[in-house]
Amino acid sequence: MNAEEETQERIKREQDFHNQRFGESDHVREPTSKYYAVMRPVKNRYKQMISQCCAGKRLLEYGCATGGTTFSWARNGASVFGIDISDEAVKIAKETAAKEGLPVEFAVMNAEALDFPAKSFDMIVGTGILHHLNLNRSYSELSRVLNQDGFALFIEPMGHNPLINFYRWLTPKMRTEDEHPFKTSDINLAKEYFEKVDVEYYNMLSLSSIVFRNWKSYPSILAFANRIDQILFTMLPFTKKWAWMVILKLSLPHEQETHNGSGKIR
Repeated sequence: MNAEEETQERIKREQDFHNQRFGESDHVREPTSKYYAVMRPVKNRYKQMISQCCAGKRLLEYGCATGGTTFSWARNGASVFGIDISDEAVKIAKETAAKEGLPVEFAVMNAEALDFPAKSFDMIVGTGILHHLNLNRSYSELSRVLNQDGFALFIEPMGHNPLINFYRWLTPKMRTEDEHPFKTSDINLAKEYFEKVDVEYYNMLSLSSIVFRNWKSYPSILAFANRIDQILFTMLPFTKKWAWMVILKLSLPHEQETHNGSGKIR
């Protein structure tokens, strides 16, 4: 099997996995959804960074799933296009958009070969998408379709923390075989495609706060734990690699000599 055939096989595995996930109840992930409560600070920060400047911008939701957050950007005044590899997810997103009367366009599309001309978007955003992709291909496409004065913003999981990796090993059915949580080298690779790469780190010691998730005071406990993490990341920078989540902001894209996309935004 040559490299192109391997790529197509990988994409097909991802599509089948997510079609099954969105076409049925996501019962595999449901028992562990409680652990994602610790992501509240990183999600709030991500939403704030987008909502405060997306009005009037052309925004691409890169890996939109069923469109939950995509609709938020439209309500904040952005002109939004959402793509996903899953037919099932896009079908649900289109149905919801029609039901709510939101002017959001969706399409099934390979994130590594975007069907858009160069410099189509002012903002590109996504959560938990890049670690499913070939990063050279996806970074190249992101830099190609992003305006020079725009930015791309992502939440991604890190892959250095041994305890989190042990949990991943215990729960293989929760993810596809091709997923690759970010390493420091993956962040550094982005610098080959973008002049400016900014990273914010979240969830190291704050992961332990999950035992208090049912307490009424949990939001305060989580906020305090997050502040401790931020102090540690500042005073002891080497601890950043043990974070669970990062916000990755990419801007000032390098000019790409070749590109895969040729379509037009409808």
